Amino acid sequence: MFDINCRDPLGRSALLIAIEYENIEMMEVLLSYNIELRDALLHAINEESVEAVEVILKHQQRKSFEDSMLEEVRTVINNNKQFILALWHYNPPFP
Repeated sequence: MFDINCRDPLGRSALLIAIEYENIEMMEVLLSYNIELRDALLHAINEESVEAVEVILKHQQRKSFEDSMLEEVRTVINNNKQFILALWHYNPPFP
């Protein structure tokens, strides 16, 4: 059996590694198998990968952000217009 949510010795999941290497196709494959997102959105924002943020938001579009994540996302974005537009586009009720 294969654990899609396993982590490497540095604690990174396959999704976080795909984000770091800007491998959007791999991200889409992993998300199609319902890999755990955990801090993937924050990681994508920290890596300044607008495309990765958009892929995650598309995947999350039917799910809502937890209130605890909202403050973290606001803090990490730091008024970056591209990220704010991506969040607004995929989650219009975002406060």
